[in-house]
Amino acid sequence: MSTAPQPNWAGNPQPSGSSWVPAMLVGALIFAVGCGSGLITGWFAGAANNFGNMFNGMVGPADLVIDTEYPDTIRVGQPFELVIRVTDTRGVAREVSDIDFSGMICDDFTFGPVTPQPASADGTMSGYRETVFNAPLAAYGTAEFRFTLTPTVAGDYSDTEITVYDANYNSEFLYLPITVE
Repeated sequence: MSTAPQPNWAGNPQPSGSSWVPAMLVGALIFAVGCGSGLITGWFAGAANNFGNMFNGMVGPADLVIDTEYPDTIRVGQPFELVIRVTDTRGVAREVSDIDFSGMICDDFTFGPVTPQPASADGTMSGYRETVFNAPLAAYGTAEFRFTLTPTVAGDYSDTEITVYDANYNSEFLYLPITVE
C-alpha cells in the first residue's frame, strides 16, 4: 500500500521519507555565518577609519565634583546669587564647556548676570537653559560660576537639575533643592 506525500509546514507536498529539520538547520547556519561575517567586516572597517578615536576623551563618570551655595531663604521677586563650584578630581587640566539647567526653574526664574562672562549667549527653551563658558579648569583645581537669579513664582523647585559638561562632553549633575516663598 502506497501513501501520498504529506504536506510540509508551508502546505506544499513533501516527498515521503524527507524531513524539514535538515533544511532549517542549514538555513540557520547560513544566517549565523552571514551575521558573523557582517560583524567582523564592520569591526575591521571601523578600525580602519579610526572610529574608536572619537571616544578617546570620553570617560565616565566625568570625575567632577559640583558644589552649590545659595541663601537659605529665597523669596519671589528678590534676586539672589547661586554659586556653582566645579572641581576636577581626575587630575587632568581641561575646560568647563557649559552649565545646563533643566526643570521649572528655567521657566519661573529670571536669569541675570553671570560671572565669568559666558563665551556665548544662553540657549533657552522651555524647561532647559544652556550657558556656554569654555572656562579653564586646572588639574585638581576648582572653577567658580556665579548666576544671579530672580524667582517669579513661589514653589518647590527640587526637580532642578544642574549639569556640568567638560569639553569632551563628559558630564556630572546634581539636583538643586530650591524652595521659593
